Amino acid sequence: MAALVAVATLLSLEAYARIGYHAPGEMAARARAAAAEMRADTVDVSLYGTCLGEQTLDTRLLGGVLGEGGRVHNLSSTGSGPLDWYLAQSNLMDPAKLDAIVILYVMGDLYRAPSPWQSQAMELARWSDVPDIARWSCTTRACQAEFYLRRASYFYRYRAYFGNWAWWMAGARSLSRDPPEGKPPGGGRSAAEEAALHYLGRLVTQSHAEGIPVLFLPMPLSPRSGQARSGDQARIEGWLQGLGGRILPAPKLDRGDYEDDVHLNGRGKANFTFAAGELIKQVLAELR
Repeated sequence: MAALVAVATLLSLEAYARIGYHAPGEMAARARAAAAEMRADTVDVSLYGTCLGEQTLDTRLLGGVLGEGGRVHNLSSTGSGPLDWYLAQSNLMDPAKLDAIVILYVMGDLYRAPSPWQSQAMELARWSDVPDIARWSCTTRACQAEFYLRRASYFYRYRAYFGNWAWWMAGARSLSRDPPEGKPPGGGRSAAEEAALHYLGRLVTQSHAEGIPVLFLPMPLSPRSGQARSGDQARIEGWLQGLGGRILPAPKLDRGDYEDDVHLNGRGKANFTFAAGELIKQVLAELR
């Protein structure tokens, strides 16, 4: 009897979570909406990035710069990374209706480690993706099993803090120390960061094979930041170009365009959007 009560309780909680809870800023919902809006006779561009992508580009202005019929679908999301971008593109987008992918980044965004605590990817993943995600994230069977549980249960994915705590206490979240081969050179990065680069490489390779250009747009940092292009950045960008990606030059902005070392003010946002649009339009014209 107690077992039946427990099962009924869990099923009720699962039903409540699916009906009554919606993840804030869900990337999957926005990706599905973008896919539904795309048409083969328009110029459609998907934009991926983190919170900077959400805050930095004026999507409507960018579409206008691309010309009549130009539409930019901004799928940037706070906390997202290459795993999310790859899953959104691979599972939700129709390559026949997409003209280009643009990834807006500062260097660390390109190897943002997939977080074992992050559940957004499970909204984007299919069941067939879970073994690969688990393999790149975990070494223990318990940790890998947890990914299947998260994919299966909406309640566990968003509500079961006790479950996350229990799995962590059981040592299920140890990250891989020996991820599979086939990764870019150098950098001294952690296994989790190498996993992010693995999915970034898959995104570029798959899109290139489908005839979709992947354009990497560096976010220009304020001159006050004192940050310069590093050797590691040059290696990663060279690797991406070797896979078929294209690194765009960072638009040059004035000191007065920034609120701080990274974030733009209103004028900076407009200037950056216009410059980015011109770069993207030029590449698309070359490819036609």
